[in-house]
Amino acid sequence: RSRRPGHQLRAVCGLGVGPALKIHSRKKGEQKMTYEEKVRWMQRYQESLRFEKELTEEIYQLRTRAYYTSKSLIDIPKSTSTTILPSIVEEIAKYQQALQEQIRQCNAIRLEIISAIQQLSNIQEQEVLRRRYILGQKCHEISESMHFSEKWIYIIHQRAINSIIENRSS
Repeated sequence: RSRRPGHQLRAVCGLGVGPALKIHSRKKGEQKMTYEEKVRWMQRYQESLRFEKELTEEIYQLRTRAYYTSKSLIDIPKSTSTTILPSIVEEIAKYQQALQEQIRQCNAIRLEIISAIQQLSNIQEQEVLRRRYILGQKCHEISESMHFSEKWIYIIHQRAINSIIENRSS
């Protein structure tokens, strides 16, 4: 498994993922978000989902470890076995708590992004952004499902992101 440094610690501590960009926090006179900042802001949901899946996988691994540890403890004297299994169970509980918090954060991010998308007046722009940032589809998948060329999907995407910047930053 590949892990980013500190990722496990972030999970146990209940820290979320993604940039802490808030499009609502721009004050008058401050510079508007750039196209790249807005794309990163929109990508937070998919990043959050990936982190949620990593936590779920980590819990699965810990449960597997607990299962095999408990099976092997049958032959070990009681004094040795009393510290191994409870520490694994405690670690599972920490990860489950972190997963619950991550699910809550993920849902909040999803609602925020859906709200931003729904403010667009163009239905094609809404659909491209929904498919890209909520469903996690790649541009070629979007072009196939919407029956447009990839080039046109990129154009719609750019126009939609720019519209969101104008709508949300003003």
